[in-house]
Amino acid sequence: MKNARPRSRNGFTLVEVMLAIGLSAVILAGFTAAIMVSQRSQSNLETVSTMEVEAHEAVQRIVDDLRQTSTTCPAWSLTSDLITYNLCSGSSAGVLTWENAGTLMLSNMPGEDITDGIDNNGNGLTDEGRVIWTNGFFTTGVVADVAPDGLLFTQSGNDVTISLTLTRLNQDGVSVSVSASTLVSLRN
Repeated sequence: MKNARPRSRNGFTLVEVMLAIGLSAVILAGFTAAIMVSQRSQSNLETVSTMEVEAHEAVQRIVDDLRQTSTTCPAWSLTSDLITYNLCSGSSAGVLTWENAGTLMLSNMPGEDITDGIDNNGNGLTDEGRVIWTNGFFTTGVVADVAPDGLLFTQSGNDVTISLTLTRLNQDGVSVSVSASTLVSLRN
């Protein structure tokens, strides 16, 4: 009779190797997905952070201009998305003197119509605008990617509240909005 002694094993079976490879692939795929989600999240946070800085800087630039004017200046006019004003250039014989009229307003982005509800310029956003600052002979865009109805001026006495909302697409193509608002007290 033969001796029924078990054979010694020197390696792994094919089934064991296949299971190890499959399990390793699942773990590696999980780590890769987690890293991609983390990178996407970081990119979205950077987009929002950049937009917040731009919104606050734009509002501050508007405030800096409006602090040099008064609701009693010759050109003063305010609607919800347009201010016309003069900058005080000093005084002469106790009377304030004023520079050319300036405006702050919401305007179209190039290639975009901010009133039609269509993405005219093909960037994935609908009706985005820009804040335009005009003073005398110069026109400058203060900030771009302003949401529809994203610029709002309200006045109470000598106080003007400025609200600005920016909108952009994040890395995933989802619209992200950031708002900034402040109150400026004008000269009387």
